[in-house]
Amino acid sequence: MSTRIPSRPAALSPSTLGARPPALRRRVLPALVGGLLCGAAWLAVSRAQAAEPAVLAAIVARATVPLAEAIGGVEKSASGRVTQAELEDERTDAQGAPLYEMELATPQGQREDLMVSAATGQIVGRKADGALKSKDAGRLKAATLPMPQAVRAALARQAGHAVQAELDSHFGTVVYEIDILTPQGTLAQVKVHAGTGQIVSVRGG
Repeated sequence: MSTRIPSRPAALSPSTLGARPPALRRRVLPALVGGLLCGAAWLAVSRAQAAEPAVLAAIVARATVPLAEAIGGVEKSASGRVTQAELEDERTDAQGAPLYEMELATPQGQREDLMVSAATGQIVGRKADGALKSKDAGRLKAATLPMPQAVRAALARQAGHAVQAELDSHFGTVVYEIDILTPQGTLAQVKVHAGTGQIVSVRGG
């Protein structure tokens, strides 16, 4: 999913800082620029969080294949394990249906990027993405719970529509992070233990 990045703040000149010694200017300039960039990033995140649920709600309404079902189908047909999947908020398939973008780990230790129709569950785009990273291989080894089961466990805890799932680490514990669009139109994130299926945490909603 894409987030619009605000334009860069105007560059600061020495005159803007006043007649300060060079050493002081070297300390003040990074602080001011850092503050401006942090403020811009905060605004970008806030706007994305405000707009994203409304955008997702319209897309979810056209996604007839749920995320868990799409992941399960891909893992069977493509011979591998999905490490990340999300509902696209910009691109569609040739028929105008929403897409899931997925990252697949193959049995040969390679990564593939897949585009999957959210209307049919079929793979409509596929490309190689290099070797699987060692940290991802380690997480996959620890993740004895299939991702589709983790998504369903998250939805049993928090009602709504799953729009993203990712294999990740939470304070040293391998988890699935599931983002859910709730019936109230807000976003919640449920972390599911990738070995036991227990709920680790729930945020938002």
